[in-house]
Amino acid sequence: MKRLLVFMLVACGGTKPAPVVEKPVVVPDDPTCPTTTTFKLADGKLRCRELPLTIDFPAGSELERQDNDNLTFIRANLDRGVLGLFLEPRIAARPEARAVTIDATGDDAKGAHTRLEAFVRGIASDATLADAVPPPQAGATASTGISFTTPDGGMGVVYGYLVNGWFVAVAAGGRLAETPARPDKPMGQAFLASLKLRATTPKWAARDVFDGVKLELPLAAWEVPQVSESVVKATKLYAAVGERAWIGARELQPSAKCELFTGVTDADVPAIVKKMFGSEELTVTGKLAPLGTQALYAEIEVPGKTMVLYLVCVDSRIVLVTVTGTRPLPELKTAIDRVMSPLPRR
Repeated sequence: MKRLLVFMLVACGGTKPAPVVEKPVVVPDDPTCPTTTTFKLADGKLRCRELPLTIDFPAGSELERQDNDNLTFIRANLDRGVLGLFLEPRIAARPEARAVTIDATGDDAKGAHTRLEAFVRGIASDATLADAVPPPQAGATASTGISFTTPDGGMGVVYGYLVNGWFVAVAAGGRLAETPARPDKPMGQAFLASLKLRATTPKWAARDVFDGVKLELPLAAWEVPQVSESVVKATKLYAAVGERAWIGARELQPSAKCELFTGVTDADVPAIVKKMFGSEELTVTGKLAPLGTQALYAEIEVPGKTMVLYLVCVDSRIVLVTVTGTRPLPELKTAIDRVMSPLPRR
């Protein structure tokens, strides 16, 4: 009888199959954007995890990258014509500046149009300009466009957008009627149409900023190439657009026994920081910090700008890390502590 009951329960669905749980699809993050002056894309597709866009250059394109202050220009290396991308993180208060230093053009359609005019004049100084309507892009807070012609029959177009803390612009043009990069030719049309705006990843991860020195950075932190000074072994600068701040790192000349900190007390920190920046006019507070072998922490305020920093000796390595912006100091302190989290604490 018992065996009959068990058979009936099973036959009538007395035991339910385990639910099938589908695993979420994990989409890998795009790679970082190359910082070299030239690089090649076999498929032509520019996919950088730092950028709020994707765009397709012609397959097999060799690209050139030019950096100047906040502005980056990436263009296809063509025999004639231009297919180019202008990139500008809209963050005030670079770390080396005494006060807020970002150009006066506003973060609106008018300001974007002014920047477009400057870009066109830079690539075609003899051009005649006219307004153009840019294709709509999801996520853009402002957009504008310019078409241009040149006396020798050249023509081109450039569209600009403000999106997620960035100004981005895409340009296509050429001097000759047969130039494939012109916006009336298939190559130019395909390039312009391929621009897609998007959100950047909010994730952070530890990375080797210097050989053997890891810091935690936003995956979308945009590296701006830097030139090291004579007393600096290496310098890195990142536009952390999502944090509305610049993250800077400098590796100074090594110190076998961290002599830089010999005899230093909390009271000495403000004077040391003022000497580092060559100014007695800075408003500085700070103290020694339990980080690395020896370290100090400081906060700096100047008109319209704040900075927090750690100067750390790890074994014999001396590293200066700064986070700079126009945000309140407690917010920047939270950010820099996260940046420094891979380093050992005492």
